Amino acid sequence: MLEQERVIAQKQLEVNRALWLPKFKAGYRYQGIEGGDFHGIHTGITIPLWENNKTIKTQKAKIVYADLEVEDHRIEHFYEIKQWYETYVNLKISLDEYRDVFSTLNSTTLLNKALRLGEISTIEYFMEMNYFYNSSLGFLEVERDMYFVLADLYKYQL
Repeated sequence: MLEQERVIAQKQLEVNRALWLPKFKAGYRYQGIEGGDFHGIHTGITIPLWENNKTIKTQKAKIVYADLEVEDHRIEHFYEIKQWYETYVNLKISLDEYRDVFSTLNSTTLLNKALRLGEISTIEYFMEMNYFYNSSLGFLEVERDMYFVLADLYKYQL
């Protein structure tokens, strides 16, 4: 839309430049006044000295403004995408760390075995399982957030 506004401003500048050209008239005229008729060829030239005063400068300023609006829009989206990418990278690092911890950890099997052998009490078992499930939930939330950010990044690729 901003690009089209710039094109419109450029075309308007061309129109305003064309309006600065002298206008020529040529033709046949007839005028009837009391007491006489006038016939003849009529020619004329009009030089627009003050007719379109400063319209070209105004249009040039509009073109510069449109260019700046387009550039501002690009910069705005660039930094927005950059921020999303940095968020994605940070979430990816967190997700990889979660995966590393969960791949080396076999908590439920060890906790079940410790409870069965009497190494921990039931309360400790439930507390540890609660920690494990909260960590799993945190892992899933980070993964969800990462995929939301990734979807936002991919919408500009389409």
